[in-house]
Amino acid sequence: MRRPHQACVCAVPVLQARAPPCLRTCRLGANVKITNSVLQDNVVVGDGCTIQNSILCAGAVVKERATLKDCQVGAGFTVTGGQDYNGDVLSHKPAVPVT
Repeated sequence: MRRPHQACVCAVPVLQARAPPCLRTCRLGANVKITNSVLQDNVVVGDGCTIQNSILCAGAVVKERATLKDCQVGAGFTVTGGQDYNGDVLSHKPAVPVT
């Protein structure tokens, strides 16, 4: 069950027993807003983050007050806090161009 100080806005029921399996292993900070996004296993989202239309792969970490819109975050990558990202691919490996 979420702690009372957490206030996340997402389409997930409050009860952990009903949450999708991935959100049982994710950690969401206070005042987090997630819209139309995918979070894989073990994702950590810091306080005050906004995530919209983005994909966060397993083990990704988003530091406090980061804003992601239309982004892809690679497995195990740490997103710097306090920054705005729009349409970025954030990963340890360079993006492979589509041909």
